[in-house]
Amino acid sequence: MSQNFRGARTAVSSPILPPLMSAADASGSPASVVDLNTVTTAILIGSLLNFFFFGALVVQTCIYSMCFPQDSRITKGLVYSVLLVETASVCLNASDLHHWFVVTFGDLSTFLRVRNAPFYAGIAGGINGTIVQFFFCYRILVIKRSAWPMAVLIALLSLTQCATGMASGLHTYIHPIEHWYIGAIIVFPTWLAGNALVEILIAVTMTYLLIRATASVQPSTRDLIRAIVTLIIETNIFTAVVAILALSLFLGCPNADYFVTPTWNLSGVYANTLLTILNNRAVTRSIPDDSWAEGSEHSITFARIDRPTSVGSLPEMSFAGRQSGGVN
Repeated sequence: MSQNFRGARTAVSSPILPPLMSAADASGSPASVVDLNTVTTAILIGSLLNFFFFGALVVQTCIYSMCFPQDSRITKGLVYSVLLVETASVCLNASDLHHWFVVTFGDLSTFLRVRNAPFYAGIAGGINGTIVQFFFCYRILVIKRSAWPMAVLIALLSLTQCATGMASGLHTYIHPIEHWYIGAIIVFPTWLAGNALVEILIAVTMTYLLIRATASVQPSTRDLIRAIVTLIIETNIFTAVVAILALSLFLGCPNADYFVTPTWNLSGVYANTLLTILNNRAVTRSIPDDSWAEGSEHSITFARIDRPTSVGSLPEMSFAGRQSGGVN
């Protein structure tokens, strides 16, 4: 094992681990073991969380397919698209984990080979993030069409974070390890900061529009809207926190790979956010269409459609916008 420590001595930096100079200390001091733990811990925890989010996504997708078989093709396309991207990400992650910790076990230099990590970090995160963020842009337009400038702004920022996320992944694939940090210091923080900004804008905009809509509705409808607002805030703020955490670890700990753990899980967090919002219709209580005050500026329909399913008779909640005379 000491030969492997000596042979892996290098001063270059990898996008998935810190410089291995101290980890390859020829003296075999305890410090080298600590550095090796730092290198591998973030990778292992990030991978395990990736598998966890994928398992949750599979369960949510099964629930969605049983409860909402009559959803539009576009909605179904969004669901199965994020599932496909996340499936590819988890398979590649598992392949890399097997290579790093089984095939080349004991060789520290193997961690300098990024293999497929750029896909399930920047590329998959950018794709799934944009899909989910565009879904929320559509919801903003459903609630209030006159809010289209904010929806367009969020969509443009979403495309920017997607482009920078994919650019960070491609940059890692193309550039040699020793030159990776030079370009990554620009595109990587831009991608993570863009993610956080978009999620905060979505949470603030949706909350503002829905709270305004509670002014002229019955108390039962008001409680339902508050529950939806809570869910939106929780899911979007959680995603923003993950992105901010990854950004903070990347900039604050440049000689460690702690940022790997939250970065590898952004794609799974986004995918589960979409399914959580859609599946919430199965447990949200129904509200009559006439619960909105006549002539109200805001109008959202919560209609109940009862149909038997393989898991019992569950109500399907439709969340659709309805334009009334007071809508701007």
